[in-house]
Amino acid sequence: MKLGSAARTEAARPLRAVYVHGRPAPHPNRLELLPVIGAELLPVDFRIPWAHLERPPFFRKLLSLLACAVSFPHRRRWDLIIGDGPQHLPVVMKALGLLRRNQKTLPYLAGEFPYFLATGHYGACRTRLLAAWFRRWDAYLCVGPMIADLVRQKLPPHRHTDVLTFPNFIRDSRAREMATVDASLEGARIAFVGNGPGGFRVFYKGLDLLLESVARARGTRSNLTCAIVGEWDEATRTGLADRFGVASVVHWLGSTPDLVPVLRETALYVHCGRGDAWPNTVMEAMAAGIPPLVSEWTGGREVVAQIEPRLVAPLEAEAFAERILWYLGLDRTLRRELGARARLLARTQLTQTAAQDAFRGTIRRALDRFGLPHLVLPGESR
Repeated sequence: MKLGSAARTEAARPLRAVYVHGRPAPHPNRLELLPVIGAELLPVDFRIPWAHLERPPFFRKLLSLLACAVSFPHRRRWDLIIGDGPQHLPVVMKALGLLRRNQKTLPYLAGEFPYFLATGHYGACRTRLLAAWFRRWDAYLCVGPMIADLVRQKLPPHRHTDVLTFPNFIRDSRAREMATVDASLEGARIAFVGNGPGGFRVFYKGLDLLLESVARARGTRSNLTCAIVGEWDEATRTGLADRFGVASVVHWLGSTPDLVPVLRETALYVHCGRGDAWPNTVMEAMAAGIPPLVSEWTGGREVVAQIEPRLVAPLEAEAFAERILWYLGLDRTLRRELGARARLLARTQLTQTAAQDAFRGTIRRALDRFGLPHLVLPGESR
């Protein structure tokens, strides 16, 4: 499929878009973006549910995909069918010939999938199969440049223009909450916020890399401590603490609805992501006036680099330990200057309004490139 093909002259009418999501519901950020294009919501497993199961049987998933494909509500009505994650259902419908040529499918990519696919994390055979399936989408909605770079690695050069990028953002309600944080940025306490409970999320969130970095940095900075907010199982907590010998300095705070007290006592936020698309927690730390240290494969790295290039580190524990020690060696004035710069960038570049405008513009460009300029977005006149 080639974007930009000439469209027949058609009367203007509203865009009809549907967003296929997992359970229990789309991410809260999606719920702020999707209304600007008038998208309706549909769970991926509305027939033979499986997404609520921790380990759904493959056969059940396959039956559900087929059942949902043939009974997709108002199947011929939709102009855009957007999959969250990606969900495979829109591509299954396309492969089975259930969609018209001018019905377009796009994945909304804001998770680990592009990084895992690009790096072969799924294994050689499964990666080849997923890559072939992945190329069947008509275009790709990517949260940030990092995800877009990874997607292009799995596409032939002539399809690189099918990769569409828009920014992540801090929801207005969270921005107001983070504005109340007055972090001193003193001391040697670093923090990380992310949920497990374990498994692939240890790798994806870089939790092992974080604890190894703490162990290395502690050799020079004996007062260094690390607070970890989020749900992680006992096997993960004990296993990592014992592996790196940091049980006495890493504090597992569990699920903490109110992050403000934690952030007020934090000197540096650290996120060692391996393909984490664009973490809300990094942006919220910035909005709270706390400099974030992120990996080169954490989304939003280009914004963090505007604070200070050394706040973007290679995916190596030694590099993270060196950057942690560099930051903790700064005096309070320099730390607060970096914190003020982080807060300013969050307030000016990572707002909900800016992201909604960007997402709306991205969809508009996609429609025009698809040869569907007659489709009108909410509030748009044509």
